[in-house]
Formats: sequence, structure tokens, C-alpha cells
Amino acid sequence: MDTAELLSAIDSEIARLQDARAILAGQNGRFVLRVTGRVKKHKMSAAARARIGAATKARWAAGKMGKQSQSRSKKLKVAPVKKKHTMSAEGRALLAGGES
Repeated sequence: MDTAELLSAIDSEIARLQDARAILAGQNGRFVLRVTGRVKKHKMSAAARARIGAATKARWAAGKMGKQSQSRSKKLKVAPVKKKHTMSAEGRALLAGGES
């Protein structure tokens, strides 16, 4: 096979593939990407919005009363506040060097 025959075979194969692509694309060889610019938004049901709103109001109400809601404190696993250790009068006297 010389170079001219090889090039014609390659050209015929390219033409065959382009025809197949045109059939698959359904647009006679042209494939056009259409951009609408719109983004589909997720729509939440009214019941779900109502549940979220009620939970938010309860959380805010609990915060205004100086308490956290039970569900939030359980989720955060808030540790109880530890009482500070204080030194007795005898201990302070011993550290100061005096006797009691």
C-alpha cells in the first residue's frame, strides 16, 4: 500500500465515523450544546418548612429563658460545670508556713 491509498482509506474511515456520529447526535453531524442558564432549585414541602420553623422557635425560646433545648444539649453532649476546688483554712495556713 502506498501513501495515497493509505490516506484515502483513513479519509473514508473518518467519513464513516462522522456519519455514524451524526446519526447518533440526530442533528446531521452538528452537535449543539444548549445552555439555558437556569438552575433547578430544590423545593421544600410546606410541612417540612413548618417543622423547621417550629424547631427554630423552640430553640430560640429556650435560649431566651436561659436554658438550652433538651435535644440540642443532648446532641452537643454538654458536660456539667465542675465545682471549683477551694482550699481550707488549715491548708492555706500550712502553705503560708504558720501552724494552725
